[in-house]
Amino acid sequence: MTTETIEAVREGVLWREAPPYFDDLEIGDSMESSGRTVTEYDVVSFAALTGDWHPQHADATWAAESAFGRRIAHGMLVISYALGLLPIDPRVVLALRSIDSAVLKRPVGLGDTIRVRARLSGKRELGLRLRYPDVATALGRLAVQ
Repeated sequence: MTTETIEAVREGVLWREAPPYFDDLEIGDSMESSGRTVTEYDVVSFAALTGDWHPQHADATWAAESAFGRRIAHGMLVISYALGLLPIDPRVVLALRSIDSAVLKRPVGLGDTIRVRARLSGKRELGLRLRYPDVATALGRLAVQ
C-alpha cells in the first residue's frame, strides 16, 4: 500500500468505511486522515467533561498574555481526536490497550485543523503496533508525535 487519505477508494470502498484487515496490512503501510477543525465548542465541552478549566483553555484574556498568546486545545483532546481520525474497524479492533508515548510538540489552537499521518511499524498476534500517529495542523506543522 502507499500513503493515501482514508477517503481514497480501494476496490470501490472508502478506507473510512472498510479499513484493511490485519492480514492485508504490511509493515511500512501508511495513511493520512481527513482534517478536523478544533472549535471553541470542542474545547469548552472537553473542559466541562474533564473538569480541566485551566485558563490556557478557558480564559481568552489570560491566554492572550500566556506564552502561546491564545487559547489552545487540551493535549488529551487533540490525542483523542487523533485516535478518532484513524480508520479503526470496530469488527476487528476491540479496545485501545495502550499508548506507549505521545509528545505534544506544538499547541493546537481554536480554529486549527488537524490531520493524522500514521505508519504501521509492526504486527503481532494481539494486534497492530502503530508508530504513534503524527498530528499536523493545517499549516503542516507537527503538533503531536
